[in-house]
Amino acid sequence: MEKFTMFAAGVGFAFFIGLFVLWGPSPKPRKRGKIIGINNLGYTCFLNSLLQALGSCPQFILWLEKQRGKKNRNFINTLFSILNKINGFDEDFYGNVTPTEIISSLGTSWNFGPGHQDAHELFHVIFNALEDEVQPVNRKGCLSDVLYKGNELKDILNKTKPGMIIARSPELLSRNNGEYINSIWSWQCLFTIPYSNTPSTETNPFSGLITSQLQCSTCVKKVLQTKSSVRYDKFESLLLPLPPYTSQFMPQYTLEDLLSRFVDSEVVSDVECDRCSSRCEATKTLRIGKLPKCLCLHISRTTWSSSGSTKRDDPVTFPQTLILDPFIYKEQKRRNAQGDAKDLCNGFTMTQNKYKYQLCAVIEHRGPVDSGHFVCYRRAHKENMWLYTSDVVVESVSLTHVLFTNPYMLFYERITASQETTMRKGCS
Repeated sequence: MEKFTMFAAGVGFAFFIGLFVLWGPSPKPRKRGKIIGINNLGYTCFLNSLLQALGSCPQFILWLEKQRGKKNRNFINTLFSILNKINGFDEDFYGNVTPTEIISSLGTSWNFGPGHQDAHELFHVIFNALEDEVQPVNRKGCLSDVLYKGNELKDILNKTKPGMIIARSPELLSRNNGEYINSIWSWQCLFTIPYSNTPSTETNPFSGLITSQLQCSTCVKKVLQTKSSVRYDKFESLLLPLPPYTSQFMPQYTLEDLLSRFVDSEVVSDVECDRCSSRCEATKTLRIGKLPKCLCLHISRTTWSSSGSTKRDDPVTFPQTLILDPFIYKEQKRRNAQGDAKDLCNGFTMTQNKYKYQLCAVIEHRGPVDSGHFVCYRRAHKENMWLYTSDVVVESVSLTHVLFTNPYMLFYERITASQETTMRKGCS
């Protein structure tokens, strides 16, 4: 009898809860524009942090909104819908976001199985999916980059996403007869995987162009004066490796240090010049040729050795406002024409800061290389307000706190002239 009474009480309680859910008061309306958390489905913190970062970039949201509604835009519609919910602009949505729609939309492009996965790799999978819907492309390998040969190039092409720029890796390794050896090119290496299609008016706001210029030591003056010597390659993120260790102490770098290494000139031996037809040494120089509206920078913290991979936790400081003038091809060309070009490694001060970017989000990885947790610090819609997001957790933090984090990925957005005017008025 006692068991029956307890069972009846349980049924009655469940019935009461059901009535409350059906006929009770409606959920309290969420404040419009309030950033909300994302449920972790087991191993999806890398996805959650990336969605929060993308949601912090207004130009990217605006681009998605312009693309949605057109034919064959299923993934774009899904991504816009979920970012709209995260940003608190879906008035019919309550609770935390569950990213199952994104997972389903990516389909076989990504395996969301158990285990630690990478936010930067997923970034390129998402942008490949966007590119496939907006502008189908014929991807091809890069033959003019002469710095890789044989199996090294083949192995890297198989592991690298199109549209991704690999900067001079400090510890690029190849495998030979079961033993790891240092690449003959050491850390002075670069390759790209370009796109063969022509630029489109529907290009996403993270898309930019890198210029690569080979300057023959014999006919360098001619090369400097011709446009045909410059090669353009598309990118959607810039990968910035940390320099190799030079002491037992952990160094500290600035973001500008890593960007300077990215554009640092390097000497390439035994190159056949297509102008003077001689085999000579040439200087290869990189610059940013076309700036994207949104800039994604990936600080590579993984190093490889015969014992496996490890993660580097070197501190990297970064600014709220990033000045890109020293790294722009057009600025280099202007300085060369004036005859006062200087080595970026030694540093120089630009008299004009025309290319300014504002920080939107920081993705931080906590823990060892093969496990750990991804979190995101992002801008809120309210001016000068920052949020810490970790799956369903969303908390206010100061800008100072954000600038002391150790970044894995950084998201910036270009400051327009009107925005700069508004910012100046706010400071006056």
